[in-house]
Amino acid sequence: MKKFKIEAVQLTRQSGEPVNIVASNLGLNASMLRRWCKGVEETDY
Repeated sequence: MKKFKIEAVQLTRQSGEPVNIVASNLGLNASMLRRWCKGVEETDY
């Protein structure tokens, strides 16, 4: 699951698409993906 989260965050950053679009494409809730992005930024993966 950790790997999926990191890949989802990387995809969000690299795609240039809005978070809600990336989240929808991945079958995720947009607010969850935003939390993941914030968490990765805070832990500096």
